[in-house]
Amino acid sequence: MRPTPDRVREAIFDVLEHRVVLSDLVVYDLYAGTGALGIEALSRGSPHATFVEAAWRTAAAIRANLERLGVPADRWKVVHARVEPWLKKVRGEPARFLLLLDPPYATAEYGPVLDLVAQSARFAAGTLLVIETSSRAEVLVPPGLELFQTKRYGDTSVSFLLKSAC
Repeated sequence: MRPTPDRVREAIFDVLEHRVVLSDLVVYDLYAGTGALGIEALSRGSPHATFVEAAWRTAAAIRANLERLGVPADRWKVVHARVEPWLKKVRGEPARFLLLLDPPYATAEYGPVLDLVAQSARFAAGTLLVIETSSRAEVLVPPGLELFQTKRYGDTSVSFLLKSAC
C-alpha cells in the first residue's frame, strides 16, 4: 500500500474546491488503501463517503481509523470488495459523485472502471473523477468522460476527469 503524500492530497482538494462544492457530492473512495482521500473529503464537507477496498485487513483499518477520528457512522461506509464488480452492482437514482481512484501503480485497473462510469446512468453528468497514477502512466479517457486537468508531483500524476452529458 502506497499512501497518498500529504502535498498531493492537499493539491487534489485545492483543485476540487475551485471546481465544486464538496458538500454537494457523495464520495466513492475506490482502491481506498488508507482511506486518506475519502477522509479528507469528509473533513472538507462531503456529506458521505464510501470506501471500497479489496484487502480485508486494510478495510478493517479504514473502519477503525474513522471510528477513532470520531466521524459519525452515518457519514461513511467501508466496503470490502473489488472495485469493478462492486461498481457494477451499485444502484440508485442518477446523481453526481466524486470518485477518487488510487489503484496500485503496477496495474491499470482503472480502465474498466472509467468505462463503467462513462456508460452508467447512475453517474450523472458532472460526476468528477480523480485518478492517481504513476507519472509514467497514460490515462486513456473513454468517450463520455473528459480530461480537464493533469498535475504531476514527482512520480505521481493526478488526472481530473468530468462525466459529460450523454
